[in-house]
Amino acid sequence: FKTVAEMSDDKDNSTFKTDSDNIMDSVDSDSNTKEEHKFGANEIDMDPEERQKREEMKDFDTYLRKVLDDSIVKKSEITCLNFESWFVENGIKHPIKIKYQLGSKPHEITILEKKYQLKELYICDSIKSTRVANLWDLFVGAKVDVFGKPTILKKC
Repeated sequence: FKTVAEMSDDKDNSTFKTDSDNIMDSVDSDSNTKEEHKFGANEIDMDPEERQKREEMKDFDTYLRKVLDDSIVKKSEITCLNFESWFVENGIKHPIKIKYQLGSKPHEITILEKKYQLKELYICDSIKSTRVANLWDLFVGAKVDVFGKPTILKKC
């Protein structure tokens, strides 16, 4: 058995080497090659706008904050969810459009180009049970009650 001190002495005297030193030496030997590895293209060939974007991305914290702020702005611009479905009557496919308003506006259902306003939209939980739908209940495949008929949301 070896003691911890003896094991550490063995590590110091080891001849194990990796190829990472050789790789780094080859990258450092040519500055253009280094830039290509770092950015994917030579900075000389870039237009000024692209160069500015790459400079901004060097500071990851700034980049991450900008991306998060942009996504929050985009999410706050969403005012409604639009779903499509259809029903078949006498072999003819008729579209149904459901516009679920996220604010306090009434929801809108369009059947055969005629619009209907609803205060509440209902989810079909089972054959005879319905409840008021909230935002998280609506998805492609959800079953909603459209004037007493269960309708599956087909497209969003």
